[in-house]
Amino acid sequence: MKTINQLLKVLNDFADSHLQIGSFGSGDISEIEANGAKDGSIMWVSLAGSSHNDTRRTVSFNVLFMDLTYPDMSNQWEVWSDEELKAYDLITYLNDKDNNDSWTDFEVQTDGQLTPFTERFNNDYTGWMITVNIITEYLHDECAQPIS
Repeated sequence: MKTINQLLKVLNDFADSHLQIGSFGSGDISEIEANGAKDGSIMWVSLAGSSHNDTRRTVSFNVLFMDLTYPDMSNQWEVWSDEELKAYDLITYLNDKDNNDSWTDFEVQTDGQLTPFTERFNNDYTGWMITVNIITEYLHDECAQPIS
């Protein structure tokens, strides 16, 4: 079973390798403000929840793709267009098992919905949010528990 940290690293690796994403961040969405305005596109990941059934565990992440808009908002549509493509790049990347042999132990689902936003946060970011669900095996292995 992959840990949340291991899954976050997969998302971070995508951002680091994408030539059009300027920076990556993770944590509560309110922390975007604390980081201040940055040059270039930002990919931000926040934990949305975790659930399980008898054999599978699903970890959900809200992933935001955003960039700054001009004060007159004249580039708003351009930012929406660019950031939407990056969201679809992530979906393609996560579903391409040829990217990494170790990815065979999880699958990815999205709810199929990208939610646009504009003038969000004090820095006037515009972009998209998508929820990504990463499903891993969940074993009820009593022997693996750190219990004496």
